[in-house]
Amino acid sequence: MANCQIIKEKGFVPDEQIKQQYVSHYCIAGEENFSICKRYQTKQTLGFCPDFVFPDSTYNIDEIMEKCEQ
Repeated sequence: MANCQIIKEKGFVPDEQIKQQYVSHYCIAGEENFSICKRYQTKQTLGFCPDFVFPDSTYNIDEIMEKCEQ
């Protein structure tokens, strides 16, 4: 969580209210919610997380990899 751009990079999520919703729903809402964060899943699978992936992204890992290759 401490290395997530959503938290550490000011302005990564332009709307502060949306940022706080992400943090409260995914980051600090327990392991069950933390584990469904798409940024977390992507980092665990690929070893990195592209900027276009947000906690509630609907992309699957294959789609994320494909977008990275473009």
